[in-house]
Amino acid sequence: MAERLISPTMLFRFAAPCHRTEERWSAGGIKLTEKHRVPCFAELSGTKPFADVRLAWSENGIALNVTVRGKEQPPWCRDSRIDDSDGVQLWIDTRNTQNIHRAGRFCHRFAFLPIGSGRKLDEPAAVRLLQLAGGSPDGITGSQVTQAAREGDPVAARCFATVGGWLGQGLADLAAILDPGCFVIGGGVSDAGELLLGPARAAFEKALPGGSHRHLAQIKPAQLGADAGIVGAADLARGAVPAPDGRAGRAGRAGRD
Repeated sequence: MAERLISPTMLFRFAAPCHRTEERWSAGGIKLTEKHRVPCFAELSGTKPFADVRLAWSENGIALNVTVRGKEQPPWCRDSRIDDSDGVQLWIDTRNTQNIHRAGRFCHRFAFLPIGSGRKLDEPAAVRLLQLAGGSPDGITGSQVTQAAREGDPVAARCFATVGGWLGQGLADLAAILDPGCFVIGGGVSDAGELLLGPARAAFEKALPGGSHRHLAQIKPAQLGADAGIVGAADLARGAVPAPDGRAGRAGRAGRD
């Protein structure tokens, strides 16, 4: 049989050193030397390498340089289709286990795309949302979306732009009827801060009827954040409990204060 069914490299386990670097990240990136080059194990199977990959570490993090040569077509990338895109994926296992060969919650996946994000799809994209959810879309939670958006994940940021737009539209409808001076956003969603409130304010100003001729209500996060609801409920419950002297709980508390 002229063609191999299994690559000879499947019979071996390979490892390459990750050297330290003293270089610091700058606006122009970071330059890694020949010492930091990662060998291309595909060459053992007769595959010609198409990229120069260099990897290093320091107390500031992990540095990765990838240079692709000989590519005749422009890269195709979409931050919504990571596995189909041109880019680099880096997997980091934080367990000290060399005999487990499957990804789990300790295995972190980072995807880097040269383009594919932004309105014109010409901005770089780094995707971390799926990694935070253990690689499964079904495991994505609100707190993970918030964390990923704060770390610059474009998909998570678009989620907040969408939800913030809906929130702003709803507040505009309420303002057209009630004309309040301020909206206070509490509950768990308020932990997102300006990630949510920024798009909400923009949508509110755009959707409010006669917005250019009327006072715009402020949109602020609750000072108690995610605990606003439960603290308010506890305060109401405490006020409903009679004090030892028979007076209302709230009055008795005021007297003690």
